[in-house]
Amino acid sequence: MKTPHCIATALALVLMFGCGEHAPTAPAEPQMTAERFETLRESAIRIANRVAATGEITAADRIEIEALQRELEECVRTGDGPLASSTSASAPGNGAPTGSCTPCPFIISNGNCIGVLRSAGPCRPGAGLERCFYNWYCYGSTG
Repeated sequence: MKTPHCIATALALVLMFGCGEHAPTAPAEPQMTAERFETLRESAIRIANRVAATGEITAADRIEIEALQRELEECVRTGDGPLASSTSASAPGNGAPTGSCTPCPFIISNGNCIGVLRSAGPCRPGAGLERCFYNWYCYGSTG
């Protein structure tokens, strides 16, 4: 006999979703706020300082950078808050014409922007430079 089972299922659905006219809606995704961006920016600075102090990037650092970048990318993709992204290249110089390269930082912060290393080009012999390509995530007005 299926009737008690059907009644129990219907009752469970009513208790879960209510009996109003509207279907349940998912909670709104949190927007990228200035406070949230500042927290991410502080994380970027902390990671950059830790890597600079130790001279190496750990697996945990990479995981943290990837998670930070995923959150920023998702906010850009969904238009969740005043966040813009761009890509740029820079060449950090160490002033040494010996051909040794200054490694590109994996993550950097500049004002209201966070830069995550996308790729690094080859060292140019004698120039002491390594070309760095960054994905930039900037909050609010950048101009």
